Amino acid sequence: MLTKSYFEFALFMLGLVYGLLFGFITYQTIFPCPDCLCEPPVFNLSCPEPKIPKCPDCICPEPEKPKLPSFMQIAENMVEEHEYDLNNYNCDDFSRELIRRLEDYGWNAKYCYGKARWNDQYHAWVKVEVPIEATVGKIIEPSEYKNNYEEYWCE
Repeated sequence: MLTKSYFEFALFMLGLVYGLLFGFITYQTIFPCPDCLCEPPVFNLSCPEPKIPKCPDCICPEPEKPKLPSFMQIAENMVEEHEYDLNNYNCDDFSRELIRRLEDYGWNAKYCYGKARWNDQYHAWVKVEVPIEATVGKIIEPSEYKNNYEEYWCE
C-alpha cells in the first residue's frame, strides 16, 4: 500500500515536470522572444523550487534608418557609371542625368550653361540648392525639409 502511494506520487511529479516543460515549449512557440539575443533557459534540477524561465528583458538596438545618399554621393556614383565622350556622352548629358537623379532623391538642382574660362568653350554643369540648418550647421535632407519647413520667403 505504501509503495502504491510512492508510485502515484512519482507519477504525479513526473507528470508535473512533463507538463511544465511541454507548457514552456508551447509558450515559447506562441510567444517567441523578440528579435534579439536571448539566452536559452538553464534548468538546474538541484534547485528546491523550479522557477519558470522567461525571456530576459532585451534591450534591442534601434534599427538603422536607411540613409539617403548625399548629393555628392549621387554625383560620384553617376561619374563612375559613365565615361565622357564629346560626341556621345558629354557635359550636357552628364548634367541632365545628374539633375534627374538628384530630383529623384528630392534635391533641388538646376541646369547651368555658359562659358568655361579654362578653354573658352561652352560648358554645362549642375547647381544644387542645399538647405542648411544654420543653428547646427548641418544639411537638411530633402524629406525632412519637405515635412518640417515651410518657406515664406527665400532670397
